[in-house]
Parts: sequence; structure tokens; C-alpha cells
Amino acid sequence: MSDYGFHILQGLIFTGFVLLGLLLLLMPQEKYLATVGRFLPVGKPGVAREIQRRVLGVILAVFGGIELASDLSATYTLMTASPSAGPTGSQFRQIGVGWLPLAAGAVLVSAGCFIAFNPQVLVRWSQRRLFPDRQIAENAVRSWSLGLRVMGVLMVASSESLFRLWAGR
Repeated sequence: MSDYGFHILQGLIFTGFVLLGLLLLLMPQEKYLATVGRFLPVGKPGVAREIQRRVLGVILAVFGGIELASDLSATYTLMTASPSAGPTGSQFRQIGVGWLPLAAGAVLVSAGCFIAFNPQVLVRWSQRRLFPDRQIAENAVRSWSLGLRVMGVLMVASSESLFRLWAGR
């Protein structure tokens, strides 16, 4: 597969992530249960499930958007680059808005590593703040920890795209 074909396929996949995230975020709860309930068992409706679905929608839309922007930038660079073009060293001369992907990527790497290696901090905070008067089952706490570890790894992985966006400017 050529580089162009790879970038087109990757762009379509990330567009799917963005659309799925927006659907999870914006679809009303009743319509979501009616639509998805035909294909997957979604369990009982509730406020906690709706919040989880909307948070997942935000995460998918943001990660998909970052990756899509990075892929589009890489495709554009691939299409417009001449074979003899190389780094000029001028990207360090001016600090401005173009440095935002670098700063966001550094924050994303730091937060992702913290979350991946220390999920219990966020789990305890969630138990204290979101469910102060409830006893949470141990298997739910373990699944929260696993989910946070995966989210931390995804944050670090998506930061690579932000760095690629910064380097391609």
C-alpha cells in the first residue's frame, strides 16, 4: 500500500472515531438505548451510564480529532514536500501560536504517564467526590483502574500526533 493509501485509510478510521464520539456525546439517552439496544445489551438506563457514555464520546472525539488533524497534516506535507527538502532549523526562532501543539503534547504526555502509573489517585478522588455515600464494589474499582491505565496510554499515544503537527508546521 502506498503512503497516500495508508494516509487515506488512516484518515477514514479517525473520521469514524470522531463521528462515533460525537454520536455518543450528542445522542439523547432514550434514542441511544433504542438504537444500540438492538445490537448490544446496554444494561439498565441511569445517570451514571449516561455520564460514562458522554465522557467516552468526548474522549473518542478529541483523540480522533487530534489524530485526524495530524494525519491530514502529514498527508499535506507528503504531497507538497520536495525530495531535497530538509529541516531548516527556523522553527526554533519564533515562539507563537504554532507552539501550541508542542505544549499540549507535553502536557498530554505528562498527564498520560501520571494516569497510567497512578490510577488509584483518580479512583480514590472519584469515590470521594462522585459517590460519597456509596460503597463501590471491588471489581468496579479494578475496572476503573484498568480503564484509567488504558486512557493514560491513549493520551501518550495521541501526544505523538500533536508533536507531529508541531514538527510539520
